[in-house]
Amino acid sequence: MKTNREIERKAEEVLGRYLKRGNAHRVLNKIIEGEGIKYKEIVVNDSPDFCGAFTTANSGQLYIFINGNISHSGRKNFTVAHELGHYFLEHNKIPEYPSVCSTGVSEMNEGTDFIEREANYFATCLLMPAEKIKKVFINYGRYSNRYFGNHLTVTLANYNAWCSVETKLTKMFGVSKEALKYRLKSLGLVTFRFER
Repeated sequence: MKTNREIERKAEEVLGRYLKRGNAHRVLNKIIEGEGIKYKEIVVNDSPDFCGAFTTANSGQLYIFINGNISHSGRKNFTVAHELGHYFLEHNKIPEYPSVCSTGVSEMNEGTDFIEREANYFATCLLMPAEKIKKVFINYGRYSNRYFGNHLTVTLANYNAWCSVETKLTKMFGVSKEALKYRLKSLGLVTFRFER
């Protein structure tokens, strides 16, 4: 098992190698190609919980398979980053997990076992690096007409402020609302006084 800091460092290393500017969701294909991994989207109608898989063929070729039925681009980006997490964290080298098939990939870092939690955390760190998202969040709060400084406590009274932040950052980082909410909460940037 890897620590969160080890996983963060691995994501930073990957970003350092492949991302020159912008955000990681724009270079996921570049990472896949650069690592010599083949990517395929497959339609899986008989297994609706299937999100993706990272596996090695008998020839040694590495593959990432993603469920082609995932229509939300932020969700798809997270699933691709999750499967890259299995690759960069070398989960395929653990004898019990020679191929990793992910069902119900959680953007909230939930998982049935440690390799799924690690891959979820890697995806979060890759797509929304802590320092970058903190800076963007704080600057947005500082320079928008909804000043909230370093922290936003979301209530019914200021829910529109949250919606504004959510819209801007999900688009900027190419993630889903669920992934963004989890990341900002885990970094201590937002607190929700209610759940919607």
